[in-house]
Amino acid sequence: MIHLNVIPESSLLGQARRRHIVRWTIAAAAAIATVAVPLGLDWLRRSEAAALQTRTDQQYVLLEQVRSELRSLTMEAADLMLQTQRADSLRSKRPWSGLLARIGSCMPDGCWLSSLATDPPVPPDVAPSTGTSSRKGPVGGGDRTIAIDAPRRLKISGYATDPAYPHVFVVNLKEAQLFTQVRLERSARDVSGDARNFQFELACEW
Repeated sequence: MIHLNVIPESSLLGQARRRHIVRWTIAAAAAIATVAVPLGLDWLRRSEAAALQTRTDQQYVLLEQVRSELRSLTMEAADLMLQTQRADSLRSKRPWSGLLARIGSCMPDGCWLSSLATDPPVPPDVAPSTGTSSRKGPVGGGDRTIAIDAPRRLKISGYATDPAYPHVFVVNLKEAQLFTQVRLERSARDVSGDARNFQFELACEW
């Protein structure tokens, strides 16, 4: 059987050219897609990374603000705790004005005082004395001890016109129950002044 190709050669060349163009177009598109996909993924990842970095920076700024507020609140809490401890310690002190008035009311008419002092006269510098306040401090502070002078002993010195008056004074103080213990530590004739008077010293503890 005989086959004859009656299509003009120009048409054949045109068809071949179109096929070549189609193949090249497909190949170019495939090459562009092969390059564009990684580039697109890389751009997407970079965009996501930039967005994450922006959010991270914002979170870091917020974190620093929270830390600053926490430090401020911690300092305020520590200051309030210190003030509370001092107030508690001060409230635990004896009412000195009322105490002195009661001591004066217990003193016989033939007596007068020359000095009245706490023992120790000043609070210790290192070890907290009895009557101090101790509480838990703020976070990370552990146990904190606030030492405020709270003496437990009172020394009373004075003079009497009769040697019996210091003993009466001791009895009156004991009956008033101002102290847990009252002692007459010294009672002797005043050799440095008026020899008719007697000098005495009392020690009172609570």
